Amino acid sequence: MSRSPRQPLLGLVSLLVAVPAFAVIWHREGGDILFVLYRQPKLAAVAMLGWLFLASFFWYFVWLRRPLGGAGPPLDLSDVRRLATRPAALWLLAFVGYMALTGWWVRVGANYRYELRQWVLLLLLVACLSLWLDRHRPARRAVRLSLLLSLALVSLVGLVQLVAPLPWLSPINPQIGAVNPSFMGYKNPMALALLGQIFLVVRQAQTGPRRPFWVAVLIMELVYLATLGSRTSYFALTVATAYWLALLCWQTLRGRRRVGAVSLAWAMAAIGAFVVVLAWHPVARQKATSVLSYVAAPSRYLESDRGIYLRNTLNMVAHHPWGVGLGDWQTHYPIYRLHGRDVAFDERFQVRRAHSDPVQFLGEGGWPGALLWVGFAVSLLLAAHRAARRGGPGEACFAAQWLALFVAMGSDYLLELPYNKFQFFVLLALFWGQGKTPSSPLPPLPSLPPSTSRLDPAASSASQGGARWLRGGLLVAMVLAMVFSLHHYSQLLRRTFGAAAIGQAYGRWAAGDASAWPEVLGQLKRHGRAVVLGAGETKTLHKDYLQLAHLAQLTDRPQAMTYARLSLQHHPYYAPAFRLMADLVVDPQEASRWQQGHDFLMLRATVGWRGEYPPLVPE
Repeated sequence: MSRSPRQPLLGLVSLLVAVPAFAVIWHREGGDILFVLYRQPKLAAVAMLGWLFLASFFWYFVWLRRPLGGAGPPLDLSDVRRLATRPAALWLLAFVGYMALTGWWVRVGANYRYELRQWVLLLLLVACLSLWLDRHRPARRAVRLSLLLSLALVSLVGLVQLVAPLPWLSPINPQIGAVNPSFMGYKNPMALALLGQIFLVVRQAQTGPRRPFWVAVLIMELVYLATLGSRTSYFALTVATAYWLALLCWQTLRGRRRVGAVSLAWAMAAIGAFVVVLAWHPVARQKATSVLSYVAAPSRYLESDRGIYLRNTLNMVAHHPWGVGLGDWQTHYPIYRLHGRDVAFDERFQVRRAHSDPVQFLGEGGWPGALLWVGFAVSLLLAAHRAARRGGPGEACFAAQWLALFVAMGSDYLLELPYNKFQFFVLLALFWGQGKTPSSPLPPLPSLPPSTSRLDPAASSASQGGARWLRGGLLVAMVLAMVFSLHHYSQLLRRTFGAAAIGQAYGRWAAGDASAWPEVLGQLKRHGRAVVLGAGETKTLHKDYLQLAHLAQLTDRPQAMTYARLSLQHHPYYAPAFRLMADLVVDPQEASRWQQGHDFLMLRATVGWRGEYPPLVPE
């Protein structure tokens, strides 16, 4: 009886880990696929399956009090206390707690809520998964294999895409990215997803069953990674591989293990395949050469786009030492562009990420947020390094995996991408749930002494009743959160899909295709209400509302002004919205002030400006 519900739970956790990698939505019109959505479908898959898993976990392990493993005690507060008192866990809790506090002064609440929902869900997931995986080996195996096999299949599709383009997986910006990013849509998310589990594949090839299969998977993924042209991943993989080899040498010298000839052969074959593709693929060769140039002259990094974002973020923090608020880097960046004001910033495109997770946290959390994140990273790396020195090849692979990810975060936006953020926390759950925690629980938390319970049965009954009410309350909270999540993210998908459909038709019409205008009106009628009134917040609502404003400008100027103000409400320093307002208002003086605000944001925003609506240009 105790085993039957666990099998569906194993299936559910396998789906939770595997399905988000494949979550895409495409729009078909007249037999042709017009666009493909990648980011929000993955976020919705993680959220919906995540809350479903949490509700199931709380029902089975908290309400029914089933043992976490096949046998042994049920979940106890001492288990939670043991997990929460890990140094890295304390740093992570402090970081998320502080970032949650920044909501008191964040400028755009939608951006804050968009990010906070993800952090809360992932914290709960990593806690529950860590507790379960630590006691239940089949769950550990299911999570690990679901992660590795899903990325192996995604990599295979990417290699096929390199030879034969797949219309249902059309890449985003193939001119500046890769033509074969598979289910991730763009080269950076795909390369980071591969990097985020590559050393777990190495671990399977070293110590797991079916080693020839996993060696083949490793070589395939390294070849695919080389074709993506991600400089960050190249550099992070090189650093982590050197560290991993050093750990293996240290373990061999200490007598912890011996590197066999077969293991050495497949390792050299995998590295050789990666190097050969780097030398053969023109884009990969150019990116690798670029990495070497930065290594030879590190000061050049400050003149790159990442270096410019860093310097401008330091300007932002000089005005906001406590941070601008979770999710609000994109809102404030336009007014702190002291360096390289035209880099990734013009009327059509404005950068929305720092392209570095520590820099992003520095801008949004200020110095406290950055220090807390660094504390978490250092604590986790030290824990993994100590485990590798005491353990064997499996621990060495985990240590190298963490080093690869934290090096990559230095110059890329891993935690800004919903799937990659989710993958990071799955890896954290696997690391904390390796089955090496003693099965005997810590001493129980303070409770009524036995003598008191025997003398006062009513007090004992009341205590048990209170615990039951607490467990029931937690279960109800999880179920309600699951229902809300299903509604919220289904609406988010409708809103995102509608905005993309309207934008695709409008783009064709704006490019000179007059026949596209009826389609614009049809898409607006079909999806306009979902975009304007639908639930589900994203960090691009300002662009969606501005698009609606441009459409309404043709027929209904007051409605266009309403949409333009909604755009500014979701991005107070969005220069294209200022320009549209200058065209829409009737009063010449007010129009002039809106135009001055636009010019200030585009040309002279260098010192940090906090203005009113419409903005007045500083003297």
